[in-house]
Amino acid sequence: MAVVLAAGLLTSILGAAKAPAESVDLHRLFEQRCQSCHGHAGDFAREHLSIVDGVLRGRTPNLRRFLERHHGPRTAAEADALYRMFFRQVEAGGRFKQRCAICHDSAANLARDRLIVVDGTLRGRYTGRDIRAFLLDHGRLDAKDAAFFYDALLQVTLGRR
Repeated sequence: MAVVLAAGLLTSILGAAKAPAESVDLHRLFEQRCQSCHGHAGDFAREHLSIVDGVLRGRTPNLRRFLERHHGPRTAAEADALYRMFFRQVEAGGRFKQRCAICHDSAANLARDRLIVVDGTLRGRYTGRDIRAFLLDHGRLDAKDAAFFYDALLQVTLGRR
């Protein structure tokens, strides 16, 4: 009984500590429904999509509508969230892959396995370390790169990228 109560309390605390996320883990959605044909989401976005006049473009005239129907159906909210994820990936230009993937595989796996958001701050899941401060002394990042990667990892952890 005490173990069940402790587990319930821990789940409540961790649930309250994590900031609200999108209703779906976008990377997991892509991995489950798209990856077998399209490969990694970031590579796919950078190779097949482009940003033109602030709009994400592919081969179809209306990418958001296409995302709702393509091997769907998906909800409009899922399609819009995927669109925003792809937009951010194209905009980022593969910086995580270039600078971090040699040690960290992918941003999605790093976020799932090692990061958590507590009171709006990205922290190490097991250490509690403030990731913003950590990145300033990590991987030879300068302050601008550390800020970029902090924001990118925060967005991935929240399920928005």
